[in-house]
Amino acid sequence: MTFWGTVVAVLAAVAILGIVIALLAKPLMRALVTALTPAVGDSVSRALGKTSQAYSKNPLGLVPVMEKLTPLGLIETRMRAETGKPPSRPLGSPIHFSPWDQLLLMFANVDPMPTPDTEPVSLKVRIGPQSDKPLTLDSPVLMGAMSYGGAVSLRARRALAQASAAIGTATNSGEGVYIPEERELAKHYIIQYHRGTWPTSPQYDWDRLEQADAIEIQLSQGAQGAAPMKDKPKTIHPEMRKRFGLQENDEAVIAARLDGVDQPEDLITLVQKLKERFPVPVGIKVAATNQLEREVPLYLSAGVDFLTIDGAEGGTHGGPPVLQDAMGLPTLWAIARTRRILEQQGVHRDVSIIAAGGLTEPGHFLKAMALGATACYSASAVVMALLADQLDRAIMAMAPSYALLLQSTQYLNDELDVDRSAQNVVNLFQAWHTEFDLALRAMGKTSVTQLTSSDLVARSRELADALELAYVGGPTAEPLRAHVARKSHQRRPEERLH
Repeated sequence: MTFWGTVVAVLAAVAILGIVIALLAKPLMRALVTALTPAVGDSVSRALGKTSQAYSKNPLGLVPVMEKLTPLGLIETRMRAETGKPPSRPLGSPIHFSPWDQLLLMFANVDPMPTPDTEPVSLKVRIGPQSDKPLTLDSPVLMGAMSYGGAVSLRARRALAQASAAIGTATNSGEGVYIPEERELAKHYIIQYHRGTWPTSPQYDWDRLEQADAIEIQLSQGAQGAAPMKDKPKTIHPEMRKRFGLQENDEAVIAARLDGVDQPEDLITLVQKLKERFPVPVGIKVAATNQLEREVPLYLSAGVDFLTIDGAEGGTHGGPPVLQDAMGLPTLWAIARTRRILEQQGVHRDVSIIAAGGLTEPGHFLKAMALGATACYSASAVVMALLADQLDRAIMAMAPSYALLLQSTQYLNDELDVDRSAQNVVNLFQAWHTEFDLALRAMGKTSVTQLTSSDLVARSRELADALELAYVGGPTAEPLRAHVARKSHQRRPEERLH
């Protein structure tokens, strides 16, 4: 048989098979349903037939229990009961605290006009414009802090650095150690000055900070605050132990405070010393709290170049649910309040805000920047992108959310394809950048830095008033505070007296 004869025969066989399947699909499905109906129906009938019985004898009694505890709550209650320890939940809280869906960005029609197709749109941002060496990036989204050993593997760190260079953004060391091969791959490298107490921690080895394009003093993070954390000796991989400078029985401990920072004045001194020695932007990362109005002026008095504000939706490789679900300030509100403080202090053009915490999609990033952020960190989405086409292999080793962890699985050390993972992240950012470009053009912008709160409307009067945004309710929409003030001003003099 000739080649084309073979091709025709195969296609004919496939067509016949398709016809047979189409003809038999309904009868087969009908037969399957008929066969299963008695068993399924009997089980349902027996369960529902006991609804007249007391809950103590009713198999459906689990329903109100799960309604009260929630399925997740039931799972974590069992974990606590069986181990006597808090569950180490990955990627932060599942609760969406920030009402991003309640904010909408505005299209341009004639005033302003949409941006012409031929005009370029810039996504460049600059962190720490007043420092001697500002950090200029080609993307407004940075790789979130994911430490080697504590969060991700060495191969994952290399993939992040490689991807960040291709994108033109920055990667962040997280609460780990300086990694020379990562520095070689990364174009822009942010090193955290953090609370780790091991010998090679940046707070003890300032020479390593010479390799940083920005220094981020990590006081706390959104998913855990400044709660102390530790890795037991048996969970520490030998390569991690070597790079951290730990002995065989040493724990890897992250303390509640930076060494030597025991009062506000100590932090001011630390910032000033770092700025005197290093020309790059020096900033502070904090878990957002309701004390922002008291804390931010302190950071400003120290002379910081940027503030990383990590909201309650911040992720982590693993942490107690109480720190994730019941503490902190939502990201959306934290950004808006921080921006307001900088404006009141007259430094909003000098001090950059990097927003973090639950930002996973283009709409989040654009709205955060419209509220006042200069740039945004993203970690959870990037982690999932790293393994996009390798997840099926990774989950054979452990749960998907832990698939990049260094400890407990050989997969992480020997099989993660660095080049593929890096390309996955590059693809993710390319898609984000395309959406940024489309959105900014549709808004009549030529640069992401042109976003302001006037580009937003709020879907509720309460949100409009709190964020001082326009309200969707009408052509002369105005925040509730202004609306109430105007109404009060219009009252007769004698009414205002009372």
